[in-house]
Amino acid sequence: MVVKLPETREQIVENLLKLANTKIPEDIGWALEAAAEWEADASARTVLGAILDNIRKAEHLGKPMCQDTGVPVFWVRGRIDPGIADDIREAVVRSTAKVPMRPNAVDPFTRKNSGDNTGAGMPFIHYIPTADPFTEISVMLKGAGSENMTKLAMLNPAEGREGVVKFIIDSVLDAGGRPCSGIVGIASAAPRTSAPRPPSAPDGAS
Repeated sequence: MVVKLPETREQIVENLLKLANTKIPEDIGWALEAAAEWEADASARTVLGAILDNIRKAEHLGKPMCQDTGVPVFWVRGRIDPGIADDIREAVVRSTAKVPMRPNAVDPFTRKNSGDNTGAGMPFIHYIPTADPFTEISVMLKGAGSENMTKLAMLNPAEGREGVVKFIIDSVLDAGGRPCSGIVGIASAAPRTSAPRPPSAPDGAS
């Protein structure tokens, strides 16, 4: 049985992008409010208060919470229909103008900005085909403020755990206050061939 949705796939993705830009998950909001209550330093409380005020205004006005609206990264799980990549791409183009989202897609060599957050291999789409009779689309807006502070290292095996810890601490100290996020993400892989590969469309998807 084919069920016709009241919205097109493009509209669904547009709604996802709008929501991701203007509203944070409830648990994150609760955590920030709790942190503001517990914080003993007056300067830190002021900063947390400004963040919370910005979040409330963004949701009320339907405007992005941050001037850096990130790079949209999608996960498509379930039934993968031909043309879904084109639908997502078109939704990104529309949302860049309507939300609005800052155009962050820049050619790494020519430095030319596409102006609509699309380009070669963009937006990023990860496909997870399953036997389910539905398609689930998720999106994450990956901000460049923290991405610019990313570091990669290949350590000598003899350095062991101490070398890993030293690399992490040195990276955090070197980044200082420049990243816009205070969260540190750590990943390890051996060898490089086992690292995640760039997403590619499965057979039948465009």
